Amino acid sequence: MLAGAISILAAATSAANPLPAIYINTNDPDADINREEYIGATYYLEANGAEGVQNIGSAEAPLPLQFRGRGNWTWVGYDKKPYRLLLDTPASVAGLKSNDYFGLHAHADDNLGFMRNTLGFELARRLGIDWTPSHSPVELYLNGDYRGLYFCTELVRVEPDRVNVFRQDDNDNSDPTGGWLIEIDNYDTDPHITLTEGNGQKIIFSHKTPLALSPEQEQFLRSQMQAIDDAVYAEDKNVAAWADLVDIDRLARFYIVHELMDNTEAFHGSCFLHRDRGQDAKWMFGPVWDFGSSFFRGSGKFIWQDANYTLTWIKEMYTFPDFQNKIKEIWAQFCVDGYDGIDEFLRSQGEVIKDAAARDIERWPAYGNADIDASVRKVSYMLANKTRWLGQQWGAVPAAVPENVEIFLRGTLNNWGTSNMLMPQDDGTYTLELASLTDLFKIASSDWSTVEYGGDGVTSLKANTVYKLVSGSVSKNISVWGEIKDAKITLDPIAQTLLVEGTQIEPVVEETIPVYFRGDMNKWGTDMEFTKLDDGTYTLDIEKLNGKFKIADAKFKEINLGGDNVTPIEPGVPYKLIKSGKNISLSRDVDKARMDLDLDGKTLLLTDLSTVGVEAVSIDRNSAPARIITLQGRELPAGAIPAPGVYIVIDKAGHASKSLFR
Repeated sequence: MLAGAISILAAATSAANPLPAIYINTNDPDADINREEYIGATYYLEANGAEGVQNIGSAEAPLPLQFRGRGNWTWVGYDKKPYRLLLDTPASVAGLKSNDYFGLHAHADDNLGFMRNTLGFELARRLGIDWTPSHSPVELYLNGDYRGLYFCTELVRVEPDRVNVFRQDDNDNSDPTGGWLIEIDNYDTDPHITLTEGNGQKIIFSHKTPLALSPEQEQFLRSQMQAIDDAVYAEDKNVAAWADLVDIDRLARFYIVHELMDNTEAFHGSCFLHRDRGQDAKWMFGPVWDFGSSFFRGSGKFIWQDANYTLTWIKEMYTFPDFQNKIKEIWAQFCVDGYDGIDEFLRSQGEVIKDAAARDIERWPAYGNADIDASVRKVSYMLANKTRWLGQQWGAVPAAVPENVEIFLRGTLNNWGTSNMLMPQDDGTYTLELASLTDLFKIASSDWSTVEYGGDGVTSLKANTVYKLVSGSVSKNISVWGEIKDAKITLDPIAQTLLVEGTQIEPVVEETIPVYFRGDMNKWGTDMEFTKLDDGTYTLDIEKLNGKFKIADAKFKEINLGGDNVTPIEPGVPYKLIKSGKNISLSRDVDKARMDLDLDGKTLLLTDLSTVGVEAVSIDRNSAPARIITLQGRELPAGAIPAPGVYIVIDKAGHASKSLFR
């Protein structure tokens, strides 16, 4: 462990293009670092030639500070932790404005080249939000251990150079009108008040300044938030009365930033508001802060549509024409002078951190960004797509925005959504990397019509083998044979092929466990058992098949196979089963049904014996046809007598027909 740390440290200090390095040593190296209590420490910073950055202290003469953890999920969910610094003497750390409070953000959750907050902060500046936190990349050494790439960040505080409002004292009843700094929060651990939003959702308002409230202060804050909520949910949308309490221009700019970033956690947590002192002062949304939930899907939705979080007020506010008109006014100006140059900005930021990011992923292999250039290209691509889509809603598109067609892998692994985007490459292909690919999917656009590629419904996709795609709505879901680990997916839209490179994991076949049909028609019991055939497949005949069902063992434990909750099973069409999937539905009831189950390939074939319309045959080895092929596409060995079921038969003259063997 020590040797590895020394190796990485030496590489970092001697590498090309080093960033400023901050060295922090706690007074007690064994002290517990937590989020609740500061511990004593010292620090010094080496500029390493970074422009605008000055050395602070030295190894021989470090300066004192207080040090603790910070963050919520980023603290508990990752080994690479974020921290909070309280300097004994204000200083310009890493080129930021002199202050005594800073954060060291790890961004262990940012797989887009550490660009989420970088871009969000830049867009806020371009949209004219008066104070936006600045941050600066540094490399952190904590108690001699290289901790990787961090971002020294200005914290959101009521101060003249940050949130510049009157600082209201705690427990003060002299003038509760201000100033205020509060947060629409998703944690109820900080001092807060709550109320019920007009749509029935709970809202948590954490108050940062003041921190402890007198009865007068609490009453003022409650009445203000309730008045805003009442006005937002007023029936008459022709006049935005809430704009008497909330600065509508600032809100529009704040909202546009989050739409551009497609931040589906905006207005849910880390959403700050502030208010200066005075009866006529208005609540100002901002500053922006956390963009960790940005760019996780395609562009064709507003942030509140299909979001994983409940977003306070904004969906209802958007129904007011006054607000939409203000958005369009600000947007039109942004299209003229706000967007141009953003790609160059992102590339320059990527170049600054590229070498440090390589050292960071060596230190933290489970996180990080192996290819900063590719990540920056993806951010530029996703921003352009969302900008164009917003422009189509709001009547103007920046001239620099290209026209792109977004293509996604949509399947059971992402609930058939748009969270897995394929990226265009210079050779005309599209690529995507996944840790694991399994079950069912298609390649499609968000509208399922501009692009839709699937399979033939018979052939399973295997690793490192070119798969021929079928285009259009006639295509079937592509089924993956087993699982493909560390999958690199390449779509060639010209050749209409898909290649998935990776490690093939063969499907596991359960050999001895009884397998049952379990569904509505037998009250999900175990009275309908499949018969195992000599070839390892299973079969079951069912009278009056109806309702929903699954294929499972007696305890739904070792075997629990269902569907995708989207595709019903149809007679004659092989159905791909999903481990722990949803209940399978029928396209129609079947009077006399046969189910042929392939546990190896996790495929179920339903045959309607009452209407199958095929010839029933009985053969022996001497009269066996030239070739017999299952409806799943598997050819039986020459001379084999098939188990009961429906097959494709090719006679010695080459004629093909569908036959039912009994």
